[in-house]
Amino acid sequence: MASSSSSSSSRNWLYDVFPSFSGEDVRKTFLSHFMKELDRKLIIAFKDNEIERSRSLGPELRQAIKDSRIAVIIFSTNYASSSWCMNELLEIVKCKEECCQMVIPVFYGLDPSHVRKQTGDFGKIFDQTCKNKTEDEIIRWRGALIDVANILGYHSVTWDNEARMIEEIANDVLGKLNLSPSYEVEDFVGIEDHIRAMSSLLDLESEEVRMVGIWGPSGIGKTTIARALFNRLSRRFQSSVLIDKVFISKSMEFYRGANLGDYNMKLHLQRAFLAEVLDMRYIKIDHLGAVEKMLRHRKALIFIDDLDDQDVLDALAGRTQWFGSGSRVIVVTKDKHLLRAHGIDHIYEGTKRVLGIELMMDETDELHVHENAFKGMRNLRFLEIFGCNVVRLHLPKNFDYLPPSLRLLSWYGYPMRCMPSKFNPENLIKLVMREGNLEKLWEGVASLTCLKEIDLTLSENLKEIPDLSKAMKLERLCLDFCSSLLELPSSIRNLKKLRDLEMNFCTNLETIPTGIYLNSFDGFVLSGCSRLRRFPEILTNISESSSNLSLDVLNMTNLKSENLWEGVQQPFTPTLTRLCLSEIPSMVELPSSFQNLNKLKQLDIRNCINLETLPTGINLQSLEFLVLSGCSRLKSFPNISRNIQYLNLSFSAIEEVPWWVEKFSRLKDLNMANCNNLRRVSLNILKLKHLEKVDFSNCMALTEAKWDDSPSLVAITPDYVHSSLPDEASYLPDRFISMVNLNFVGCFNFDPKVLFQPQTVPMQVILSGEEVLSYFTHRTTGTSLTNIPLPHISPSQPFLRFKACASCEFPLDTFGINHFKIQVHFRFICISGNHFDHTDLPRGFSTTGLGNHLVIFDGCFPLNKDITPLADQLTYHHMDIQFLFIKEDCEFQVKGCGILLPENGQSLSNQTCRPNILPHVFGGSTSNNGYLGGHETVHSQECGDSALESNPDKNISHVFEADEGNVVNDGCHVSDQINESVETLRNSKRMRTT
Repeated sequence: MASSSSSSSSRNWLYDVFPSFSGEDVRKTFLSHFMKELDRKLIIAFKDNEIERSRSLGPELRQAIKDSRIAVIIFSTNYASSSWCMNELLEIVKCKEECCQMVIPVFYGLDPSHVRKQTGDFGKIFDQTCKNKTEDEIIRWRGALIDVANILGYHSVTWDNEARMIEEIANDVLGKLNLSPSYEVEDFVGIEDHIRAMSSLLDLESEEVRMVGIWGPSGIGKTTIARALFNRLSRRFQSSVLIDKVFISKSMEFYRGANLGDYNMKLHLQRAFLAEVLDMRYIKIDHLGAVEKMLRHRKALIFIDDLDDQDVLDALAGRTQWFGSGSRVIVVTKDKHLLRAHGIDHIYEGTKRVLGIELMMDETDELHVHENAFKGMRNLRFLEIFGCNVVRLHLPKNFDYLPPSLRLLSWYGYPMRCMPSKFNPENLIKLVMREGNLEKLWEGVASLTCLKEIDLTLSENLKEIPDLSKAMKLERLCLDFCSSLLELPSSIRNLKKLRDLEMNFCTNLETIPTGIYLNSFDGFVLSGCSRLRRFPEILTNISESSSNLSLDVLNMTNLKSENLWEGVQQPFTPTLTRLCLSEIPSMVELPSSFQNLNKLKQLDIRNCINLETLPTGINLQSLEFLVLSGCSRLKSFPNISRNIQYLNLSFSAIEEVPWWVEKFSRLKDLNMANCNNLRRVSLNILKLKHLEKVDFSNCMALTEAKWDDSPSLVAITPDYVHSSLPDEASYLPDRFISMVNLNFVGCFNFDPKVLFQPQTVPMQVILSGEEVLSYFTHRTTGTSLTNIPLPHISPSQPFLRFKACASCEFPLDTFGINHFKIQVHFRFICISGNHFDHTDLPRGFSTTGLGNHLVIFDGCFPLNKDITPLADQLTYHHMDIQFLFIKEDCEFQVKGCGILLPENGQSLSNQTCRPNILPHVFGGSTSNNGYLGGHETVHSQECGDSALESNPDKNISHVFEADEGNVVNDGCHVSDQINESVETLRNSKRMRTT
């Protein structure tokens, strides 16, 4: 496909489209409309002008097919009735294969399968045409029909509107010709309408030389239209060039300071122009008649963009006689007098037709807008100007007009203090005037019958809002960061459709009108209004009509008033779903009406430094997101909802995580970082089924974490808590994919061994520490462990489970959050030296702490017979382990690694962390929770060894326990006696199974 595209695009095609059709079926219907649409889009199509068609394909048509980039084949019922059409089809298929010609089939009034299989009426007519034809000719016709019918095309029966289908096919042709508007112009309002209008002015079928002007004020899209035209037309001409101001400036550098009317200046300009048109690096000319001499026999397309000097036009395109037949010169300017003075009468005006303007100023240093720039745009509905706050946009002092037809006015960085005096906003629906110099919008009461949204964000000079009594449809009023605004107009009380009122950081706002009746209120934001005297009475009125309300968001942060609730009976409406009351130092407790917020989903009360208590004995059933971060006097764990999913209590004074946290059945994330008074944590939290992350980092007073037995424990339904580790036969490995993440970094008084007691869920932990814990029986100061004996694996065991530990050190000059991942790679080696590998899932960790860290995590992998042969321990008896570290955006040093594997049924959680006691080599027969999920069993019917024969219905458990006198001090190595016992057992098994 790549080579086809390259070959197709590199060839010089005479036509864009060759239409193949049956005249009697479609010439006066579908074809006529299709050809007209191609003309409107400036697509060059071969036109047969109803030439007489014979049985054989004439040389003119054969050549036309070869010279066309795309063939559009219009299959109709009688298409196959003509040998001429069938021979055209053969030629098209040949060009498709040899010349990379593109083909678009259109099935007009018939099913594609009738063409492909030559069935139905189409097939009957085809059979008639095949009479008296050679077998070879029939086979080639059938092959061509099958070939083209298999190409994705257009089926008229599936379209309810033929005009839309024709337009879609024409757009498809544009795309295949790479003539679709570029991303720079594709969003320009009505670009295809402009191209259609220009095509009639250009009259491309005429052989005369024609000059056409595009005129209009700055910023309405003249250049965009010109570039789209140039892209669409340039392939029709022998030479094409687009001259812009950059070209003129570069050409004038040699004669800097010279007048454009200077003879030598014009001569130099012509020399550069001819070099561009003729694609020659250097051209020598000695008189101003050179352009006519060199171009009078050449069909050329000349665009001169942003023309503002008559001398340039005279030098480059002085007379139509300078250019060859069919040439077109398009001059783009905002000065209509230049066009008239040059005798250009065909002028396209970009004003009455303009519906919308979008002006991006980020690539413009300076822009001057004429006082009458918008006066001719009677139908302008959309005006969007961006970036005026970072460039110099000049409006004359007497700029006083914007079209009353405007529906959307969005002007970032508007430079004037007031809107144009003659602006009538009666049709305005949305007004966005951000980051400008406005001090007020307009004088008096304006007719705002259609207005739905006003956004004046960051209008720092805005001092007043006009009377809005006639803006009865207003739904959103955004005044964020209007720091000079002192008050709102009293007329706001009548805006019964107002849904959102946003006034973030209106730092000088002191009062809000009283007696406001708003029955459609959704959002009310007063964050950062530090001079607001008291909680606005607007909420009292809201609550009185709460049955009609849907207030969704209330955001009132950073309020400094000492009498915040004074005189307010019901500050909260029951319809609230999001409430933010952060950074209010005067708030000691919440009003009693707080307990009525049964629809509340998000509650944010961070940095309320004097908040001491929360209501008790309530359960806000909808509350999912609770933030009490920075409430430095709050000592009790919140108990206002059992449905919380995200709970942030960081930097609070809470002293304990109580056992009843296990009732928070939907909790996913608990953040208690930097809680300096936290001393005790109930590990009952690990029973929660949905728990994903718990952060106790930098809780330096934390010393105790343990499981609590409580009367309510029995009453908790299994659906709400993590079930204990299930039998291996029903074990689901996804628990090891979404395990609980625990963070104890900076908890220097916390003893982590409690985490290795019988546990409820797999977990991964990060904490402060320097050395791999002695709990891990296999340790290394590097990242590799070798020649580790393979633990016993039961044939019925589906998974092998392990616990891993790594020690990492982060440099003290590290900043921000450190992210990294760890994977454990296992290589299982058989006695013959063969091996197979398994890599555990990557475990992600993050920390803001520096210095030494330990990470500990659980893992497992399947032992299915189809996946691993480990059950055959006669072959595989040891393994090597490699820790892989993935440094995402941080640097750290790995200081050591460790691994803990089960020993024949021993649960890993039962293996102690005492430094001088060796964990059991083999566990007892009652362990059903172990990481191997069972104990060693020997069936007499399988073994056949009389010395070890037992009741077939019972299992024999071999238990070897270590003697303290035979254990090295670090608890890592078994004594020789124990090793011998293990080997004896393994040898006995080998004997029994041979």
